[in-house]
Order: sequence, then C-alpha cells, then structure tokens
Amino acid sequence: RYSQGFGITDRKLFLEGEGFFDVRHNEQMPLTVETHGVVVHDLGTAFKVSNYREDTNIDIRLYEGKLSLYNTPTKRNGISMSPGEEVLINKATGKFLRQRMNESIGEGASMNILYFDNKPLRTVAQALSRSYGIHVKVAKTAENKHVYLIVNRKANTIDDLLLSLQKTGHIKYKKITNGYLLY
Repeated sequence: RYSQGFGITDRKLFLEGEGFFDVRHNEQMPLTVETHGVVVHDLGTAFKVSNYREDTNIDIRLYEGKLSLYNTPTKRNGISMSPGEEVLINKATGKFLRQRMNESIGEGASMNILYFDNKPLRTVAQALSRSYGIHVKVAKTAENKHVYLIVNRKANTIDDLLLSLQKTGHIKYKKITNGYLLY
C-alpha cells in the first residue's frame, strides 16, 4: 500500500510480503517503507525487504547506497546498513543479525534467486511453499536442520530442489496428500 499523498507530500509505502526497491534519493521527500516490526528509510539505494506474515524474521538486503532502520519492537533508531549486508530482525524480540550476503543486485531485482545460507529447514520450507504454490511441511525432527541451497525459481522445479536436498544424505522427502514432507 502507499500513502494517499505518495509523490506529492511524501513517499511512504506499507509492505507485507516482498519487494525490491531501486530508489533515487530525495532529501525533501525520502522514501520510507513500513512493515510490521521495522521502518526502512532510504538514503539513495537499491534494496529488498521480505516480511511475510508467517515468517519469524524480517529480511532486509542492501545492494547499493545506504539504509537507516527503525526497529519497532525495541524502538531502536538509526541502525545503518552498508552495501552487501543482510539484516534479519526477529519480529517477536526485535533482535537483529547482521551478515554478508552473496546475492547480486540483478538477482535481487529479478526476485527469481533464493539464497539459503545456513538457514533452518523450516524457513526454507516456507519459502519453497510460497515460491512453488505447494505445501512443504517439515517433520519436528528436521525443523532445526540448517541448509545451504541456491534456488532459481524459473529454472528449478520443486522436485529438482527436493532431490538435491535428499542427495546431501541429511534430509529425505516424500510426497504427501497436499504437498511434500521433509524429514
């Protein structure tokens, strides 16, 4: 959603889901992206914000320029980001993890590449469910297993990905009535 005065009196967006932004900075009217748990202020940037209702973390990735974040739960202002950084903010606690990312600006803008760099399997399953429109469930025993995986949503089918996970020898999968079960 965007404000009624967008581009006239302000440049304020409200996001639930995922969006890529390539912004020309305007000091008189900066772009602000509000999402549950964080407010992102652009300082002339290319960045991506991912915040789906069912996710436990907000994922912010900065490709170019600078960002300033306001962490809503902790009321902490002025968290700055530099290019090549990813910040994960826990929605419940407001705690954040800053890390380097491998995604290029082209990959971020296309929104076709998913990087899972030491991510919990439950996080991967949620992203795969959204991307492929099929339910991917994780057995309790495998929920906290961590995965390294790069997914091209256009080139890889869900079966390709699940087979790759199974080939690691740490995760198995099977087809169930309404999707897949990872265990």
